[in-house]
Amino acid sequence: MAAYHAGEFVEASRELRAYRRLSGRAEYLAVLADCERAAGRPEAALRLLAEAPRTHPGHSEWVERQIVEAGARRDLGELAGAILVLRDALAAIRKGAGVDADDLLRLRYAYADGLEAAGRTDEAIAEFSAIAEADDSGMTDAAERAGLESHDTDTDDDTSSDGQGPTQGQS
Repeated sequence: MAAYHAGEFVEASRELRAYRRLSGRAEYLAVLADCERAAGRPEAALRLLAEAPRTHPGHSEWVERQIVEAGARRDLGELAGAILVLRDALAAIRKGAGVDADDLLRLRYAYADGLEAAGRTDEAIAEFSAIAEADDSGMTDAAERAGLESHDTDTDDDTSSDGQGPTQGQS
C-alpha cells in the first residue's frame, strides 16, 4: 500500500498481486485495479473487477470497486457506461446497501464528476451542490465545483493546510 500511496503504481500492482496470490484474499482488488488504470491499462482493471469473487466485500471495498470501474470505463471513452455504473451503485445504496457517509460522498462525487465530463452540466452542478451541503468535513471540493464558494480575494480558503489545494475524494 505504501507504493500505491507514493504513486508507484507498477510496483504497487506487483506487490498486491503477490499478496493476493499468497493469501488468496481479494480485499485490495479495487486498489489493484486502480493501479492498472493508473498504469494506462483500463481493460486490465475491468478484467480484474470482473474476476472478483461473487461474495460481497466490505462496504468501503464495494464503493471503491464501483468508482474504479467507472473510472476505467471513462478511460476507455465510455462515459455513459461510467455514469450507469455509479447510478446503479447509488440506487443499490438507496435500496439498503449501507455505506458510511464518506464513502457515499465519494461515490456521489464520482457520479457528479462523470456527469460533468459527459456535458450534463446542470445535473452535475445540482449533484455537487447536494454533496457540498452534506460534506461537513470538507472532504471534497464540491462547493467550489458547484460555484458555491465565494471568491473573496482577501483570504485563501481554497487550499488545504498542506498547500496542495482541496481534495477531490476520488480514487
